Amino acid sequence: MTERSKLSNRFKKLTITNEPKKIKIPLLKAIEIAEPPISALEDDFKKVLLEKIETIPVWFEYSKNRRRELVKNFVDNKIVEDNLQISDIDKELLIDNLAVSITDFGAIQYLIDNDKVSAVIVNGIKSIHIEIAGKILNTETKLDEKQLKFLINTIGAMTECENFRGIQKFSVDGYSIYVVGSDVCESGVNISIRKKQEFDSKKLIKNGVLTKEIFDFLVNAIDMKKNIIISGCINSGKTTLMDALLKSSMKDKRAFVIEKEPQLSVDFDTMTKFKNSNHDLVSYILKSTPDCLVSDLNYIEPEFIDMNGLVSTVRANSFDAAFQNLVGMCVISGLPEKYAKAKVLSNFDYVVQMDRLSDGSVKVISIMELVPAKTMQNSIKTVAKYVDGKYVSEIPQPFTAMRSL
Repeated sequence: MTERSKLSNRFKKLTITNEPKKIKIPLLKAIEIAEPPISALEDDFKKVLLEKIETIPVWFEYSKNRRRELVKNFVDNKIVEDNLQISDIDKELLIDNLAVSITDFGAIQYLIDNDKVSAVIVNGIKSIHIEIAGKILNTETKLDEKQLKFLINTIGAMTECENFRGIQKFSVDGYSIYVVGSDVCESGVNISIRKKQEFDSKKLIKNGVLTKEIFDFLVNAIDMKKNIIISGCINSGKTTLMDALLKSSMKDKRAFVIEKEPQLSVDFDTMTKFKNSNHDLVSYILKSTPDCLVSDLNYIEPEFIDMNGLVSTVRANSFDAAFQNLVGMCVISGLPEKYAKAKVLSNFDYVVQMDRLSDGSVKVISIMELVPAKTMQNSIKTVAKYVDGKYVSEIPQPFTAMRSL
């Protein structure tokens, strides 16, 4: 008996199970992510289908509907060819599952579709991790060679990149995608797919990132062209907060925005966006005198110190670290440390410190006001601080009249 005959006979005895497998995530026992229903029949179909896809160079240029149509034709032909007995309901389920497995991100699409998952990290064929509530967790699953190749080809089609070498970053279809080539990563191609999330004021307040009073205070500070630093570690929500603030404050302002990579979703007709920074761009911005300058570089160009209406991110894990960061920037520009501190106190108005708490939530943990004074103790005032699960705030008088959301 041929291998094909053996395979066909085995298919006749199989039924498709609709019972999904559950992935139990360590550390978060309450979270279970359902894998797509699968059977030996579907698994065998998938292997043959992936082999066929490898022979179709234009496969990744097809639309989702066209791919599903081709999958349906494949299933119909294979059922006849192998003389299989499958009900119409089971056949439709098989087609649906196969279509999902070879559409978009293939075998990891079900993870990306889960609302709780904010990022999926594929470590070659060794492991798959996910990010939930700021925690990186091992799914205890992995891709095989064909599934990884399919994922690479899919991302290649999305990004129009034919060869992944070094470390490459892409922004497509609501995702930020990092691909680390096998020339850099010993584990093989490493892929990180992070969902882009747009936040407005209402969503931030609902999620407990800050209060309405504090958000309105920051918007009014921007309106008054105060210089504001948004400080925090990696993934502490700096860009998210900045995006929401800009949506509420920049509609009628002539604003310049500098980003290391496109992440801010806000975009008004009066807003000009730049990617990265260099000497010529800095000179152009200084001569153009915008109403507001927004910098999401995680550092500040020394030439911007004397500008008004600056909103910038700085990477620092505390207010003290952020303050020293600003002082160091002034020292680099040529000022002695004593005068550098005075410069920071004179030129910057507020430092908004963000952090990711132990439960994974993002929070504005403090807003400190900087004012010139004879002593450091009198130079730094607390506007708001998150203490024991609630905010203690002292909003300055100029901001008592809050704008409504």
